[in-house]
Amino acid sequence: LGLAVRDAVAAASRWERNFGVKMSQVKEISQSGTRHALIPLQNCYLEFMSPLREGELSRFLDLYGQGLYFLALKVQSLKTTRAFLKERGMPVGDVAQSARGNTFAVPPSHTHGVCLEIVQPQTSD
Repeated sequence: LGLAVRDAVAAASRWERNFGVKMSQVKEISQSGTRHALIPLQNCYLEFMSPLREGELSRFLDLYGQGLYFLALKVQSLKTTRAFLKERGMPVGDVAQSARGNTFAVPPSHTHGVCLEIVQPQTSD
């Protein structure tokens, strides 16, 4: 789950204190101008995201405040999943690099208001 917050590290640190979970990493993504603090849970993870500059995330925060930003689903093949969705007439965003791996988004207008991110996790070689 992606959570839009004003300060990713402070928000993740609060979850560490309040719930006894541990932050696994903090990354800055220059392409999107965002900072990400990841907390792995048993079968998913929380990703706290804060803007480093004006952009999509800062506009979201200004409009809606802090809270759920997206739902990410892990797939084996980004290419196959993109083709599958496109065949069904779904608009899909461009492939981009994120803290989780290669991703693309399906707009909320086609998912009942949920920003859906499809992720093919990075492999470590």
